[in-house]
Amino acid sequence: MKNGVWIYMGILLAIVFWGMSFVWVDQMLGAGFPSYCLLTARLAISAIVLLLVSLGFGKLQRPKLADLKWIILMALFEPFLYFIGETKGIQLTTPTTASVIISTIPLFAMLLGFLVYKERMSKLNVFGAVLAVAGVLLSVLNEEMSIKVDALGVLMLFFAVLSTIGYSLVVKKLAAKYNVFTIVVFQNVLGTLLFFPFTFSEYEVLHQFVFSFESIYPILLLALFPSTLSFIFYVNCIHHIGVVRANMFSTLMPVVTLLFSSALGRELLTSRNGTGVVIVIAGLLLTQAKKRRNG
Repeated sequence: MKNGVWIYMGILLAIVFWGMSFVWVDQMLGAGFPSYCLLTARLAISAIVLLLVSLGFGKLQRPKLADLKWIILMALFEPFLYFIGETKGIQLTTPTTASVIISTIPLFAMLLGFLVYKERMSKLNVFGAVLAVAGVLLSVLNEEMSIKVDALGVLMLFFAVLSTIGYSLVVKKLAAKYNVFTIVVFQNVLGTLLFFPFTFSEYEVLHQFVFSFESIYPILLLALFPSTLSFIFYVNCIHHIGVVRANMFSTLMPVVTLLFSSALGRELLTSRNGTGVVIVIAGLLLTQAKKRRNG
């Protein structure tokens, strides 16, 4: 995936899958499926699929002893800490509100990417980021021009945002040495192990859950698309275009979530929302404007 077109197509697909994941998580939590069991299940399925594919195609690399601390730190940031913040945040807010807050990642990534990796952003890039976030807010405002949110839910979601930034910085370091399959396999295997002990506290709730294909298919979707393909595309994108520019695409997540929720009849799409969508796309294009000679 060295071709620029494929890199951008990959990150766009990653954002689409992540945007849809907010709705799938909300569906499972609304149906009464316990949160830690949900996190463990989606990661375990993803880890098994990726491990089989990586071994089958000879893509799994053996990490060096000196890099183990970075791999563990990566898995601690994401999926472990991020998923706790995201899932608890969705429980206390709504899928679209959650994706709006997660979409503030570029603003934090821009600052940290500059401070840590000296990734410079032009004034046009900065203006694009601000414009995109403004479009995101407009796309989710109701007729009273307000969004009702739970304070604790907001805090948990910003906790998830900071976890993603930490993850991105560590992944950039690891992506210089290991392929995307190796990175995502280890993060999901370690994530599964970290979440597994928490599932015991939810045994009674899980025992009462009525299992059927209709009730659990969102878990399969979460495992195969957001937890597998999205991370493969995302890590590859960070490796090629950097932390800041890769994270800029997260401004599209609330747009995807809103459209997906509207298609399922869960949220109403208004003209104000549509205007916000156009502004988000315009802002995203500006954030990606960069002179070729500057890399």
